[in-house]
Amino acid sequence: MINRRWGPVLLAALVVIGLWALVLTGYSIAKAHRVTVESVRAYIESVDLSRLSGADRAKAIRKLADMRFHSKSAKKPGWNA
Repeated sequence: MINRRWGPVLLAALVVIGLWALVLTGYSIAKAHRVTVESVRAYIESVDLSRLSGADRAKAIRKLADMRFHSKSAKKPGWNA
């Protein structure tokens, strides 16, 4: 049996472990959904705009415009990095 003094310590440890598990899960999900140059290129190659109707073509172009890719080598304008 656990001493009454160690009950809150055990509870705090379980809460910390649970929070770390939640944070690491969120981080891995965000990392998996990151848009890269390769994923944008794959999307462009997978969509044939000439075969799509007007509405579908607009939807595909809008989806491409909404993609914001992350590149380690991309320089931001105005930054001296």
